[in-house]
Amino acid sequence: MRARTRRLYTFGIAALLLLAAAGIVFVSFRQNANLFYTPRILAEKGLPKSGSEVKVGG
Repeated sequence: MRARTRRLYTFGIAALLLLAAAGIVFVSFRQNANLFYTPRILAEKGLPKSGSEVKVGG
C-alpha cells in the first residue's frame, strides 16, 4: 500500500471515530439535559408533557 493511500485511510478512520465520539456525547447530553422554566413561561404555556421533571428558575 502506498504511503498516500495509507494516510488517506488513516485520516478517514480518524474522522469516523471523531464523528462517532461526538455523536455519543451529543446523545448523552440530550438525554441528561436539565431545562429550567421561568414562572412566566409556565404560566403562559403550562407544564410540559406529563412524567417529566421540571425545574423552575427565576
